[in-house]
Amino acid sequence: GLQKILAEFRLMSDDDDIMIQLQAYDEDRDREADADEDIYAGNVDLNSTKSIFTELHAKVRYTPNHQSFLSLLRHLLLIYKDTSFIDFRWELVSRLIVKAVLADECSDLDEIVPLCVREVQHILQRQARQLQVQQIEQEQHQHRVRSPSRPPSPTESTLR
Repeated sequence: GLQKILAEFRLMSDDDDIMIQLQAYDEDRDREADADEDIYAGNVDLNSTKSIFTELHAKVRYTPNHQSFLSLLRHLLLIYKDTSFIDFRWELVSRLIVKAVLADECSDLDEIVPLCVREVQHILQRQARQLQVQQIEQEQHQHRVRSPSRPPSPTESTLR
């Protein structure tokens, strides 16, 4: 992955500016890892769905937020009832949650709403482009089916 590419890049590069950027990247990565450890205090395996759920549930269990958490989980379950646009919906949920979490860093909720709106617009535009491509591909496929490249069968030629 990325670490392998960066390691190769470090070996090949003689440029001091690039080496400074790589060092800054390493420091930022280490700082983020330390921050994650501080936030989760090592109690949560961030690669385990069950561990993350258990921690979240413990945080909200006896709070007024429990009903919101339960409602969120119920709605996430509904995504699979309709199999259309599953990837789109999961991406949308993920991005909105990230923006909502970042709202803690903003002093005003009015700063976050436009960010969320832009995320939704971006995802909707990309989804619309994907639908257009799928529609064009379907039309091309139907056109190929309607105009066969094979010679007509004896039945087809007698009907003409």
